Amino acid sequence: MKKITIAVTTGIALTLFTGCANKSTSGVETATAPTKISYNYTTQVPLWVYHPQVGNSLAAVGIAPKVLFKDFQETAAFEDGRRKLRDVVMNQLKALFYRIAPLTAIQGQEEAQIADKIAAYASALAVQNAKKVAEWTDPLGYLYMLVTVNKDDVKNALAVSFEKQQALWKKLFPTKHSFKEVAALLGF
Repeated sequence: MKKITIAVTTGIALTLFTGCANKSTSGVETATAPTKISYNYTTQVPLWVYHPQVGNSLAAVGIAPKVLFKDFQETAAFEDGRRKLRDVVMNQLKALFYRIAPLTAIQGQEEAQIADKIAAYASALAVQNAKKVAEWTDPLGYLYMLVTVNKDDVKNALAVSFEKQQALWKKLFPTKHSFKEVAALLGF
């Protein structure tokens, strides 16, 4: 019984590998070329798709695939843009905290985690004021949406975070007693 099972399995495997091969009449195997889209993306795509920048704002591009209803696609692109924008704001704040680390108490793993928590909270607050600036649909139906948040909104989010997360801020800036002092140190 075992020999029959092995023989049947071997026969099926050989049939699959040899019977389904793409053989030409000359004995040389040829591969089919992938289909190409005849659309020149480099000349017709808005510049902000590649480099999201708008004046004194932080920006990100949200992308959504083609769906049945345009409203769903716009909502998905906006939420994707907000998520990416939150990451941009959070990374900017982390970089800011770590750049001024020698002047503060950010020296160990615990302080780094505190800085990350503050940056995450403040970035989540900041992107609540995100705005759609532009949108573009590519020939395949994907929607690209430019989403921005003003740097003043980020500063206001930091101020709210300073009020709500007072204990965390005191661990990072033990000698600073007001948000104005911390904002001056951060460069706002």
